[in-house]
Amino acid sequence: SAQVELAAAAAAADAAVSEAMSMEAGFASSTVTSETDFMDDGTGTKSRSGSGSGSGSGGGSASGGRQKRYLTSEQKAKLHRDRNREHARSTRLRKKAYVDKLKELVEQLRTERSEETKRRRVAVQHLAEVQRVRRAVVNT
Repeated sequence: SAQVELAAAAAAADAAVSEAMSMEAGFASSTVTSETDFMDDGTGTKSRSGSGSGSGSGGGSASGGRQKRYLTSEQKAKLHRDRNREHARSTRLRKKAYVDKLKELVEQLRTERSEETKRRRVAVQHLAEVQRVRRAVVNT
């Protein structure tokens, strides 16, 4: 039962992270796109590459590969850092959501255990009362 709840908590945490990431996906994609929109023409100056349309996997357009090839090592390093930063951020968000769900699950299980302990205590008291009454009836 606890494992099922743990799996459900993990799934809910993943959903929360996905939602948080989708809300900020516009920011992340605009940052990376703006870096890849420029190509080094070999003279040390940057020129705007194409119309900004995607390089899609079909249609024979290989501009995405060419754009990376023409980036300077500094630009590639910056892109790498940006991607790494976004990945680290999403990992932190995912971990935070997962830990929050685990905390909720722990609190829920503690509450259930407390309620079960109270029910058990009441049942024991009731059983003791029934036994006391039976003894009183037998002794009379």
